Amino acid sequence: MRMFPTIRGRSLEQRELTLPRDLPGVLTCVVVAFRQHQQRDVDTWLELLRELAGEHLNFDFCELPSLAGRWRPARAFIDGGMSRAIDDQSVRERTITSYGYVAQLVAGLELASTDAIAVVLVARDGTIHWQGLGPHDPNAGKQLAKAVRAVL
Repeated sequence: MRMFPTIRGRSLEQRELTLPRDLPGVLTCVVVAFRQHQQRDVDTWLELLRELAGEHLNFDFCELPSLAGRWRPARAFIDGGMSRAIDDQSVRERTITSYGYVAQLVAGLELASTDAIAVVLVARDGTIHWQGLGPHDPNAGKQLAKAVRAVL
């Protein structure tokens, strides 16, 4: 059984979190992005994730922009820019930035590179129940929904 790595992050609402322990749902879909342009791919998943959150009381989702530790000194600027660009407080609460944990995420999620987003279904104890890569496609969406139903 694969486990989500333990990392620290901060929501755009300034809440300090340790993942996976502080994930918002009993079962959470964590969408991990490594580069700014990957936000387009993250956005392709949001409609399905909102639907699943509406259908399953114990399911939630979050976005996890993961940046190299060298960007930590610019965190206030980077996070502030992201926060100002997002009008919806619930989206800011679901956006958790992490600095300096890229290697742990790549290893723990068994990623070949950071060229694609990772879409990871994680229980609060860290158990990974499903994982996909890249933008939403109908097949991957069905697999994710099926995994959510199987766990919950």
